[in-house]
Amino acid sequence: MTKRFPWYDSGWLSSYVSAKEIVSQCYPGRLAEFTEAFDVFRTPADFQVREIKNVLGKALFEKALEAAHAIPPGNLNKKELLHMGRTILHNLPELVEIQKELAARVSEEVNEQVEPSYNFLSLYKDVGFLTPHLDAPLAKWTLDLCLEQSAPWPVYFSQVVPWPEECLYEKENWINEIKHDTELRFTPRTLQPGDAVIFSGSSQWHYREPIQQAQRENFCHLVFFHFIPKGTSHFVRPVDWANYFNMPELARLAEHDARKK
Repeated sequence: MTKRFPWYDSGWLSSYVSAKEIVSQCYPGRLAEFTEAFDVFRTPADFQVREIKNVLGKALFEKALEAAHAIPPGNLNKKELLHMGRTILHNLPELVEIQKELAARVSEEVNEQVEPSYNFLSLYKDVGFLTPHLDAPLAKWTLDLCLEQSAPWPVYFSQVVPWPEECLYEKENWINEIKHDTELRFTPRTLQPGDAVIFSGSSQWHYREPIQQAQRENFCHLVFFHFIPKGTSHFVRPVDWANYFNMPELARLAEHDARKK
């Protein structure tokens, strides 16, 4: 299986499109069943980004901030430092506990019962940026919390869109084409420490322009709390589809994932 789309975190979408091709060839009578199983991960077209002030309250926010400050620098993952200007850390125990408490609020805001998927701390430095992308449905819903920053740093969200099943943008110029696609109707949002936005990353394009570098101390520290519809963890990953759908031919998706690691 080849990667079909150039943007960050597009591997899931590539797997989904490849899986549809496999199902149509091997189980043509089950193609509708396969695609309809993923309807739970599709976002209603009328969903709007939610902005929430002081989402954690003073005590929980200070707990999250202190946990971030206590991380030894050597424990931070630097794999995204060059292409995003950030260090990250997944599922810090204190943040896992906070995420459990947030599930009810997120469920209320998105009008759907959700459960935690995963979270990660994202520490953007003075070279931070985020190219346009759609997330995998492991992050159907995201509560993006601002911990601290040198100055407000806008994040741009499109309207809700259907999952693209072919790349509609020229490979060499795809970033600018997405940013300037008027049909996507990008809207900027800015956060203050303690505030959050809830959005649907798998169905809303989102990006950030490079942090302004008037001074070298620019930074933005965020936590991304990702949620999925309640009860869907058993088939959200392509590696599980062969068993979940009883279609052994889909195991080649898992083989592709294994080769990437």
